[in-house]
Amino acid sequence: MSEFKNSVCLITRTKHESITDSGTGFVIHQDQGITYVVTCAHVVKRDSSEVIQVNGQPADIEAIGDEWVDIAVLKVEGMENMVPLIMSAVSEVGSRIRIPGISKFRSNDLALRPLNGVLGEAINQMSASGKHLVDAWDLIIDERDYKIKSGYSGSPVIDVETDRVIGFVSHRFGEGDKGIAISTQSIIEIWPNISDLISNNSQLVQPLQANLITPKPIAVLKQDPFRDEKIKIIQKRLKTIKQREEYLCEELEATEKDIGTVRSSVDKLKIERQKKQIEEELEQVRTQLMEILEQQSLI
Repeated sequence: MSEFKNSVCLITRTKHESITDSGTGFVIHQDQGITYVVTCAHVVKRDSSEVIQVNGQPADIEAIGDEWVDIAVLKVEGMENMVPLIMSAVSEVGSRIRIPGISKFRSNDLALRPLNGVLGEAINQMSASGKHLVDAWDLIIDERDYKIKSGYSGSPVIDVETDRVIGFVSHRFGEGDKGIAISTQSIIEIWPNISDLISNNSQLVQPLQANLITPKPIAVLKQDPFRDEKIKIIQKRLKTIKQREEYLCEELEATEKDIGTVRSSVDKLKIERQKKQIEEELEQVRTQLMEILEQQSLI
């Protein structure tokens, strides 16, 4: 428990000094008396009369995603006693994970409780248009008595082997034995400045030995700390989309052959509709392919 209490935070929305909703967040950076905390966008989306607090301290929204990028970055004055967690965007399916989250256990009492589980399949969270993707994982909680509860949104998902945060909880399913974690790399989608902050903050490299690290050259400070990981993710995405393109091309060719062999006008109309659907999906896939290739060229 003690290993997380100085990094994991309670996020609340209050109205007239009463809590209207709560979630979890974790510290990623500190600079000149300001502490930066990551949580889910749905935890801090508010009306004009609500106040956001981190561990009881007033907080401002530094960056926030829309309905499909469920990410928010908060900034709070003070909280110098908090320790930033080390982040990574890469982990293997089947890795053991810990999820420290804050939730109610009776009445208004709260508890910070780490859950244990396994990282499930890598997935993509997609915008309604299908043009934008963020990386995510399925979560599998394998504890008998404790599950993901209300309040765990924004909790860090920590790879046990590397002790790094690879994502954070955004959704839970059923009784809470399953959920979804958005990759930490996706923070760049809403807050590009994170690249410079992480590079400049030695605490994110080694919190316990920050004073012993030699300052990096300016050229290194401007380097994207997620570059290699982003390349791996893009290459994996390219492979998946190219496979889908090949499959659709084969389906389109087979459908065109079928149109020439059927005699019934009803069957022919049905196959022509199938062909049109395949052509439309193929066009969308090729658009995604071009966008990903463009992203790759910018890294």
